[in-house]
Amino acid sequence: MAGRASPAKVGEKGGHHRYVPFDILRQLTSLVWKIHDYKRTDGVFNTCFASEKLYSKFPWRFHYFWSSEINPDGPLILVHETYARMFVEVVRKRFPKDTRIIFPDAIQWPGLIADFKCFPGVEPPVLTDGPQNRAEFNEMKERLQPFDLDPKTSQHPELMEKLRQIIEASAICATKNKMEKKQNALAEFNKSTMDALKKMQMALGLRPSGVNEPNVLAPLSATQPAKFSFDQSPVIICVDVEAHEAMKSAVTEIGIATLDTNDIRDTAPGPFGVNWQQQIRSRHLRTLEYRHHTNKQFINGCPDDFQFGTSEFIPQADMARVVGTCFRPPFSATYESPPPPQKVTIFTTPTDSQVKWTNPAQGQGAPLNPTAPTFTPDTTAEQKRNIILLGHDTDNDVAYLRQIGYDVSNLSNIIHVADTCTLYSALTGNRNKTRLGKILFEVDIEGWYLHNAGNDAWYTLAAAIALCVGDREGRKFGDLHAPAGLDGQVNDAPILEAAAVTTVGVMDAGEETALGDAADRLAPGPDSTIDKGTKGGDGAIKDTSGPHDALGTPAGAVVEEEDLISFDDFNAQATDAAPQSTTAPPLGVEYAPNTATWITPDPEERKTGFSEMKKPDA
Repeated sequence: MAGRASPAKVGEKGGHHRYVPFDILRQLTSLVWKIHDYKRTDGVFNTCFASEKLYSKFPWRFHYFWSSEINPDGPLILVHETYARMFVEVVRKRFPKDTRIIFPDAIQWPGLIADFKCFPGVEPPVLTDGPQNRAEFNEMKERLQPFDLDPKTSQHPELMEKLRQIIEASAICATKNKMEKKQNALAEFNKSTMDALKKMQMALGLRPSGVNEPNVLAPLSATQPAKFSFDQSPVIICVDVEAHEAMKSAVTEIGIATLDTNDIRDTAPGPFGVNWQQQIRSRHLRTLEYRHHTNKQFINGCPDDFQFGTSEFIPQADMARVVGTCFRPPFSATYESPPPPQKVTIFTTPTDSQVKWTNPAQGQGAPLNPTAPTFTPDTTAEQKRNIILLGHDTDNDVAYLRQIGYDVSNLSNIIHVADTCTLYSALTGNRNKTRLGKILFEVDIEGWYLHNAGNDAWYTLAAAIALCVGDREGRKFGDLHAPAGLDGQVNDAPILEAAAVTTVGVMDAGEETALGDAADRLAPGPDSTIDKGTKGGDGAIKDTSGPHDALGTPAGAVVEEEDLISFDDFNAQATDAAPQSTTAPPLGVEYAPNTATWITPDPEERKTGFSEMKKPDA
């Protein structure tokens, strides 16, 4: 065919019976050389392998072997060893500094060389086609027909068996090694996740520490305090970060939840660690400059709905310093958890904001916990404590902390970095990242206002405790064991109907269909009800101003799915939910959360910076 390069005339000397399967040559960069430079236009892959260059830039001369007695399923495309080595040499000369570009070792790659020297009359036929792309290559294969072997070989069973072994080894050369590597990777993944789970359980006194600890332990009695020592007596600090959806470098919220293992030494964990979860301390830090921003395009943010403490408005320049105080004594032990359910935020100056919580039942302001310790000055600080850093997809949150100027990797007392995704994977075998809402549902924690950084941090730490304790109680996790409603799923129809939006089915890496984010932030009103199925409860959803349960979580709420969206590579659709106003009030004007009313304080109130919550007119 005109325009095609003619097959090169290469002298096939010394070993002219030796052939290499073309399949492994196509995968040299990733399978053999481990060169993953796909994004570089001048890299090995894009220069010699991508965009059909593998076929058009080198004058291949293909052979094939297809015998109905040896490999009846289809032809094996081969290249003479001389051509294969010449191709590798061409690539090596193009990239002389890359020492990874070598011809594969036949010992490391069994089946790499198919040697027909010992089989009389058997020689793979040469193909006259010179395909210039993958489509032409496939067309060439489809036209092939099996051939009969020379009787000098086919009439000798011992030769036929040996030939069959050679062809089978060459046919699966690349495939077999890929499967082995996948199996090794899976084994390594399972080992690493189980090690992470054991470390967390040892830190919580649920498993004996040391290299000789038994893998199989008697089920835990959740009514008794932990029987083992708390390995290294750590403080577990969970971090969650929310960023501006339009400016991914702008951090809008940071949630920090803390559990000091010294506080739970004499406390029985309870089912799913419910008693330990009561000891979690939480902080919700909001960047003052972005206090009027709410994410709504890819997720439905709810920065005003922190459920476990008092939101704190921090100037952007001070955020790193304030975050740093959470990693020193008293480790966020300033605020009571759970807080009263309502708050009023007043902005008096661009750098000054105050938050007041009100209790409608008492008609007065609810003070902070008077028994909580205050920050300890450096001169009287206690001895440095060991820290376990926890998160849900922790690496992402650590990267955001680094953006604001706080690098947790510089802390010498961090002994372990944990991730609830990893803990859940250890218990289910699921290699994909699982949504926080799904994990909460499985451990019987009612999730309210996910996508609020403070709430997410509390829920993530509570979920980690529940997974560790639940495993030692003998509970099972995963899709087959997840608690379910009457139809096997959470009944979200009332929520979606009330939201008046279109639910978008999102298929994540784990091929799990999640609820659309349109319902993520919807808070049911005091008169809302929902069929809870076998989940228990009275079926009523309480308002956020209603009573809280023993865990500090509002009772009776459905769990919403959290979206592990990354602003680097999101692939989400915006919901049809009504847009929220982003118009900021003038300084000195009071904002009543969850209402559409801006309240201007009286002059006397403006002096003190406090005002009682005012209910907007109907």
